Amino acid sequence: MTRMPLHAPFVNRHARAGVSFLAVAVILAATCVSVGLAIPGIASAGWRSTVQVGSDVLGFAAVWIALPLGAYLLVTSGSPRPSRRALAVGVAVALPILAEWSGAADSPFLIMLALAAAVGGYALIGLGLSEQRRQRSRSDAMDAPFAVVTPREAVTGTLVLAHATSFLLWWVGVGFDLAGTLGLGGGDASPLGALLALLGAACLSTAILMQLRSAGPDLPAQSDWDEQDSEAAEAALPEPSTTMTP
Repeated sequence: MTRMPLHAPFVNRHARAGVSFLAVAVILAATCVSVGLAIPGIASAGWRSTVQVGSDVLGFAAVWIALPLGAYLLVTSGSPRPSRRALAVGVAVALPILAEWSGAADSPFLIMLALAAAVGGYALIGLGLSEQRRQRSRSDAMDAPFAVVTPREAVTGTLVLAHATSFLLWWVGVGFDLAGTLGLGGGDASPLGALLALLGAACLSTAILMQLRSAGPDLPAQSDWDEQDSEAAEAALPEPSTTMTP
């Protein structure tokens, strides 16, 4: 029986989804932290409130939805036993509580992880798009001599472009704000830049999660492969004869 190597990355749907949700959690949380540092510099109280609400919503989604869901899916990848499922539930419940209690959810250290998470997110998007192309090329309905861009690919490309644009605009604005703080020129923080940063993080997160549909089937874990191999070996053994020869 041919089987996929179990050490391969993203070996099944649960593992891919777990990594994707964890990347989304870091991207959203890091963006909220960076935006939170700029909120006091926004002149208008109304704009400060608007940016704060948007940051709070995405921060809640990062810590209380994406983080526990990603941890649960990653721990339960393969064919988990009941004990591993119970452990996954415990991890999913404990992680957001620990993140809030320890202050990790609001730590500026997350900003340093934002770039790595974004690069990982782009890799997941590229992997999903390439898998969709391969699936279409194998289908009988795809007889065109060239690859056609589907609505799903167009939406994904638009979301990625929106994130890239907002990311560049936001960090250029942060650079001007820092220059103003150091007396090198610049001005007050712009609420538009902060809102664009939040919107860009939401766009990238959506583009990452859109690729989960193309993930492969869920495969058993190593222990389950061993059990299946032993059961297959036992089934292949000849049954002992119950008749006696004279």
